[in-house]
Amino acid sequence: MKTIISIDIGTSNLKAGLYDLEGHLMHVSSRPVQLKETIQGEISFHPDTVLASCFDLIQEMLNRVPNDEVILSLGSAMHTFMVLDAHDRTVSECLIFSDQQAKDHVEAFRITYEQMQIFQQTGTPLHTMSWIPRILWLKSEGKLQTNDRLLSFKEYLLLRWFNQRIIDVSIAASSGLLNIHSHAWHEPLIDALGIQISQLSNPVPITHHFEIDSPLFSRQLTVVVGASDGPLSSLGTTQNNQARTLTVGTSGAIRRFSKSPILNPKANHFCYAFSEDHWIVGGPTNNGGNVIEWAMKQYALKTDKPYAKLESLLKQTTQNDLIFLPYLFAERAPLWSNDAKGMMWGLTHLTTPDDQLVAVIEGITMNLKAIANSFDAGNEPLYVSGGLSKIEAWVQLLANVFGTNVFVDDGANAALKGAYHVARAALGISDMFTDEKSQSESHLEPQAKAVEYYTKKQQRFETLLHAFLNIA
Repeated sequence: MKTIISIDIGTSNLKAGLYDLEGHLMHVSSRPVQLKETIQGEISFHPDTVLASCFDLIQEMLNRVPNDEVILSLGSAMHTFMVLDAHDRTVSECLIFSDQQAKDHVEAFRITYEQMQIFQQTGTPLHTMSWIPRILWLKSEGKLQTNDRLLSFKEYLLLRWFNQRIIDVSIAASSGLLNIHSHAWHEPLIDALGIQISQLSNPVPITHHFEIDSPLFSRQLTVVVGASDGPLSSLGTTQNNQARTLTVGTSGAIRRFSKSPILNPKANHFCYAFSEDHWIVGGPTNNGGNVIEWAMKQYALKTDKPYAKLESLLKQTTQNDLIFLPYLFAERAPLWSNDAKGMMWGLTHLTTPDDQLVAVIEGITMNLKAIANSFDAGNEPLYVSGGLSKIEAWVQLLANVFGTNVFVDDGANAALKGAYHVARAALGISDMFTDEKSQSESHLEPQAKAVEYYTKKQQRFETLLHAFLNIA
């Protein structure tokens, strides 16, 4: 029998799933990731510690299928970054997307970034999560040598376990150094950063695979290099390449696949290479459930059932003119600013704490719509997962703000399922995408009067947003 093991290497947890070829999840297991955080802005993990946890996780899966032919499909977090010396020894921790040590080098490169039209070639906004400021920061500190190798955590795993110096185009694209049209490193940018292509791994398609008789696992394996976690989550939620997927937990992200690159001149979304004929377009937000948690503390709403309280508020509070800009934790899309701040507009002497809390929830939702508006003018169905999706009244609000049908997916193992689909495509068993419209019959439809109201409010939200940015 053939069995597919999917692994999702996240920045807070590692997860692995055991699938049969029909897509049945037979077993899932996880391990925590211990992060290092410092007052200097470092947020990282020790690569060898996480590598050992990955090994334990895979070995646990293999022990369950001792006689099966095993395909290992790799999914990993975007924007991880580490350095090896010329002898492949680690000289740094592995930085994750939220590391802020290079923040002073973002604006220093802005003029070059815009003059060289980097976004139009790489589809990656200039931000601390990109490798660009990290490389400049290391060079300025004298911590990057000519023969040092720059790589993501997945590359480190492929090197240590299988002696492969390769990287899938999905992870490579998230570095901000890949030309998303050619699927090769963008040489003018490489030159501008003062590094060499020889310091980087060779980009390969996400379906690239190899067979290896692994002494490490004492098994023969077929290894599929796979992709990054965001696109895999979208693929695992729905294989319909026209649908949009939205995940909102502490933070959030909205994405959709496209058969051609979508590149807004304002460079306020991402467009990453994925497969040979698909790109993933979207934007992440720093401000989701964390903002609601802050608001409930501010308004002294102490409850053991926060979801029930929010459900009740959204159903009972009447419409008003309050608009909340939810940028309490700075912001990635659509602002890409570490200096963004929040604001409540429209307060009067009649405003209640309940009114303000509902405005907070609306602001988070309208910010997601603003992100979607930066790259997508359509009204394709929205597939939503994450903590807030458990609040039915918020899902209805989402349908009304976006003006489209919203399907709820638990999303718990979406990235694992996405890696499973990539493995099937790599082996020629099935296509990666289908014309399937929904994996769930349960959905909420937009309400006509509410759509009209929120269309006007969305316009005021975005007008206020841009006006606020001009005076901030």
